[in-house]
Amino acid sequence: MNMFGDMTFEEFLSSHGGASVDPKKRERGWKDRPVTRRWRRQTPTSFPITYVPVGLYPNSNEFKDWTRTHGTNPYGQPESCISSRVHDQGKCNSTWAHATVETLAAVWCIKFGQSWRLSAQQLIDCDYGNYGCSQGGDPYYALEYIHFEGISESRFYADHPDTISQALPKQCVRDVPRTPVKVDEAGLESKEANLYSLLQTGPVIVGLNVEPLQFYKEGIIR
Repeated sequence: MNMFGDMTFEEFLSSHGGASVDPKKRERGWKDRPVTRRWRRQTPTSFPITYVPVGLYPNSNEFKDWTRTHGTNPYGQPESCISSRVHDQGKCNSTWAHATVETLAAVWCIKFGQSWRLSAQQLIDCDYGNYGCSQGGDPYYALEYIHFEGISESRFYADHPDTISQALPKQCVRDVPRTPVKVDEAGLESKEANLYSLLQTGPVIVGLNVEPLQFYKEGIIR
């Protein structure tokens, strides 16, 4: 028995369902999302992350262990590009935010050798195109927010106890330092690459059916 064992599936889904994806909305792209452009950044972006639909990809025995890739953190110390931290989202339905910042940080580190711990709390509080703690969110639009607004380090925009314990986002704080991590809009809207080629550049964001996870104890789910 784990901490979710006394919940109904509906209760578990409401706090840990995570993704809220609308394929038709994605097809319209970022042009249909003026709400996140209110404080548009003036600096150009330079880092592509590609959204691709899941499809067929070549069979391959090639093995890549991105945990062995290291970058340098802001203190000048070497650090793995793949975070080993386990995030506790508590009652906040925010897997979309954590998945976005961890994957973006990893791919940036692999490409540029700079290791950053990015703020999921900033996305929960400030990305009004997603749903904070209530109905989950879409990493595609979280990346859109980062494209226009930038993303802070977690040490400057830290997790808030009320968000974790009570699913309460706090008021968006905009006057915080931003990292140099950027997202290229053109890369996000490209559908030419396939999943296989994308995996050659680093980890990707995936969505899971959470139903078998409610009573998860240990091991690998197959």
